[in-house]
Amino acid sequence: MEQPEQNSTPEASVEIPSESTAAAEQAFQKESRIGHFFKTATRWLFGLLIVFGLGALTVIFLLYTPTRQTLQQTQAELTAANQKITDLENQVQKLSALENKNTALQKELDASVLHIKLLKALADVDSARLALAGNDPAAAKNALSNTASTIKDIGTLAGSSQSEAVKFIQDRLNLVLSEIDTDVATAQTDLGVIATKILELEKALFSQ
Repeated sequence: MEQPEQNSTPEASVEIPSESTAAAEQAFQKESRIGHFFKTATRWLFGLLIVFGLGALTVIFLLYTPTRQTLQQTQAELTAANQKITDLENQVQKLSALENKNTALQKELDASVLHIKLLKALADVDSARLALAGNDPAAAKNALSNTASTIKDIGTLAGSSQSEAVKFIQDRLNLVLSEIDTDVATAQTDLGVIATKILELEKALFSQ
C-alpha cells in the first residue's frame, strides 16, 4: 500500500537579532541621548552669553558713558584755563616792561597776576579731579601741592572785599587734602565745589 504523502511545509524562519545588532542599537540610543544633551547645553550656553552681553552693555551705558562725558568736559575746562594762563602770562610780560611808569599800570599788572592765580588754582583743581576720576590719589595730591600757596596769594591780591570767599576756598581745600586717601568720592565732590567757587570769584572780579 502506498503511504500517504506527508505535506512538507517549510517552517517559518524567525530572525533572532544577533548580539552585535543589539549592541549597535544600544550605542545608537546612547549617542542620541548624548546629542540631545549637547544640544540642550549649547542652547543654555548661548542664552547665558546673551544675558552676560546684555549685562555688560548695561554697565557700560550706565557707568562708563557718563564718566567719560564728565572727564571730557573737565579736560576741556582744563585746556581752556591753561590757554587763558598762557595769554595772561604774555600780557604780564608786556606790562612788566612798563611797571615803573605809573600807578595805573601797576594796578593793571596786579589784576592780571590775580587773574593768573585764579586760573592756576582752577587748573590745579581740575587736574586733581581728573586724577581722582582715574583712581590716582597720588597724582591728585601732586596736582594740589602748590594750590594752598596760590590761594594765599589770591587772598592778598583780591583784598578784604573777597576775604570770605578766599577763606571758604582755603578751608575746603584743606578738607579735600584730608579726604583724598580715605574718601575719594567726597573729595571729588568738594573739588567740584572749589572749582565753582573759584569761577564765581573770577566772575566777581573780572566780569566788568
